[in-house]
Amino acid sequence: MEELVKAKVDEELANISSNIEGRESRSSSNKTAKEVAAVILPSLANIISVGVSTAITTALKDFTDKMESRANEMQRYCLLNKYENDKLELYSRRDNLRISGLVEDEDKSEEVLEAKIIELADNIGVKLKPDEYQLTHRWESLEKEVGQ
Repeated sequence: MEELVKAKVDEELANISSNIEGRESRSSSNKTAKEVAAVILPSLANIISVGVSTAITTALKDFTDKMESRANEMQRYCLLNKYENDKLELYSRRDNLRISGLVEDEDKSEEVLEAKIIELADNIGVKLKPDEYQLTHRWESLEKEVGQ
C-alpha cells in the first residue's frame, strides 16, 4: 500500500512540474499566486485523497482482521464451554436410574410412582426409603418437555 501512495505522489508531483513548465513557456510574465495555486491544488488534492484512502483501507483491514480473530476466539470458547457443559451434565446424571416396563396407572401422580419404585426395589431385595432419592419422573413426560 505504501508503494502505491509513493507512486501516486510521484506522479502528481511530475504533473505539477510539467504544468508549471508548460505555463512558463506560454507566458514569460511573473506568475501570480492564483495561477500557481490553480496548478498545484488539484494535484495536492489527489495526493491527500490517495493518502486518506490508503489510511482508511489499512485501518479497515486491521479492524476486520481483529474482528475475525475475535470471532474465531469466541467460537473456540463456545465449543469449549459446550464440551465442558456436556461433561458436567454426564457427571450430574451418574447416579440416575432408569426403570422401564412399569405399568401405567390412571393416577399419574408422583406419589403413586414413588410407591411403585419403592415396591419394585423391595421385590429385588433393596430397602429404599423416600428420603434416599431425590426425584422421580415419568420418561414419557420428559420426552414431551424436550420435544423428542
